[in-house]
Amino acid sequence: VLRLVLVSPSGDVPTGRAADRQGHGLDRLPDALVHVGSADPRIDHVVEGVAALKAAGTKARLVRIPRADQGWLAYPAADPALARRSLDEIVAYLRRGLTEERAFGVGPA
Repeated sequence: VLRLVLVSPSGDVPTGRAADRQGHGLDRLPDALVHVGSADPRIDHVVEGVAALKAAGTKARLVRIPRADQGWLAYPAADPALARRSLDEIVAYLRRGLTEERAFGVGPA
């Protein structure tokens, strides 16, 4: 979602090779790990955003967190098990990306 906001501050879901004013398209973004709560009222928007990234050639993984609502990770004490699962996946993703050669695709600076 954060990457989508960077590409499209309006919240519109770009498609295909949509580009910003400098010509940077979705295909130039780094790999993405996206977590969304299955009870998030905007889950469809998140799913569309991840699909747009994939369609443009960006490696993206979508993880649906069961029973989680919008903003659930901001309040880990509300459901520690859900927060732990998500944080464990994020740490593993970052660890792989930082230790495996070429694990992360890197976009323009």
